[in-house]
Amino acid sequence: MLASWRARPVLSNGCGNFRRGFCCRAEDQSVSVTERQNKKKVVIVGSGWAGLGAAHHLCKQGFDVTVLEGGYELGPKTKSLSPDDAGIRGFWYPYRNIFNLVDELGLKPLYKLDEIGTIFRRRSGGITISMSLFSFQFARLPFTDRLTSLPLMAAVIDFDNTDAAWRKYDPMQYHANDLLPLKDEKIVEKVMSWLSRCIKDFENATVVDKEIGRFPKFLTHFFPGSYKYMMRGSTSFPNLYMAGDWIVNRHGSWSQEKCYVTGVEAANRVVDYVGEGGFGRIVGVEEDEPHIQSLRTFNRNLYDIRAQLPFSDYFLQ
Repeated sequence: MLASWRARPVLSNGCGNFRRGFCCRAEDQSVSVTERQNKKKVVIVGSGWAGLGAAHHLCKQGFDVTVLEGGYELGPKTKSLSPDDAGIRGFWYPYRNIFNLVDELGLKPLYKLDEIGTIFRRRSGGITISMSLFSFQFARLPFTDRLTSLPLMAAVIDFDNTDAAWRKYDPMQYHANDLLPLKDEKIVEKVMSWLSRCIKDFENATVVDKEIGRFPKFLTHFFPGSYKYMMRGSTSFPNLYMAGDWIVNRHGSWSQEKCYVTGVEAANRVVDYVGEGGFGRIVGVEEDEPHIQSLRTFNRNLYDIRAQLPFSDYFLQ
């Protein structure tokens, strides 16, 4: 696909905190210099999953692509160009577009799907919500404790990725800002206090080892009320497009998969704007299982009926 890569490190002249990064260009050595000069030029800022998705498709369409990256830092003492971050190291079963890319690049066997969790379970047809109230995997939990999963199941049914759902659940998000300034001992004390509420034996337990990592402002910062600040893929500039997990779209994916999908979406906007090349294929998320579809339909109908009642805004949601 690509014959060579050229990489150039970028270092600042400062003697304190170095700002590191790199700039790379992908060039097909099978074409002449004149042909390369006539190619449409695209600059992509960021080499994460969004940048990868956009660059990969645009390179295949014959564009002259340049990727700019500012570098990665893990904590104040670590200065490296490692692309590893402090996020999730795994990929969930619905990451169909990333898995298609893995298959396209011939990286098998790269992943192995394991069935994990108890509420969300992998079936032959995809991920389903196990009716955990009666699941045998909760054999050690009293029925009253199983009832505590009802709000989670209700939220999964209620959140349908619409604008109204986002605005409803957006104020309920949380983050770890309150924990970041605490000392390690205080964090351990809080964790042990919370655990002892669930299992009484933790009250007499002794912590013999701990490992706490702090990564302030390292990952995309979602916070209560952030949805109204989230950006769209298109901007007021006709040739500038955005991608990433902070972009509003209705594909239905999350995390790395959403980043990659928005990258391909941005590449498709470039193709449409320039009028050259073909559109990248984006695989949709799996259809909801029949019982989930039925419950969501019932929930929407119930919401519509409730909205017509007087003082419906004061009802508990």
